[in-house]
Amino acid sequence: MALWYRSSSSGFPESRSIRCALFWSTPRGARWLPPKCAYVFDQSTAVPLREFLAPHEVSTAYERGWSRLKTGELLDAAESEGFALLVTTDAKLRFQQNLDARRVSIVVLLSTSWPRIEKALGAVRAAIDAALPGSYTEVQIP
Repeated sequence: MALWYRSSSSGFPESRSIRCALFWSTPRGARWLPPKCAYVFDQSTAVPLREFLAPHEVSTAYERGWSRLKTGELLDAAESEGFALLVTTDAKLRFQQNLDARRVSIVVLLSTSWPRIEKALGAVRAAIDAALPGSYTEVQIP
């Protein structure tokens, strides 16, 4: 079995999904496997969500010692530490920050309520799986 990371010819990943995907080939063909990517939750994101993002490595801003960072500083820290994705509930983020040059993907959950987020896990996972480097996505939580 061969195992490798796939990236574009420029050396940069074509998308977060490709950058984070392990590709393996078997006698029966080839398969994409979900890799371990690093995600960070800001202070307001429901921590139980982490259990539904396996096999990815999920840290919280608090665990990283970033709980006192302002939003721009948090984005800088996440990028410098190599995080692929920031999950937040701060819907004002796109109006307060210039996101044009950001590499980290941002997924905004439009609720802080874990019971409501739990009911919308399919939409949350779809938004995370579809995130590209530097993308911004809001997930409506009924």
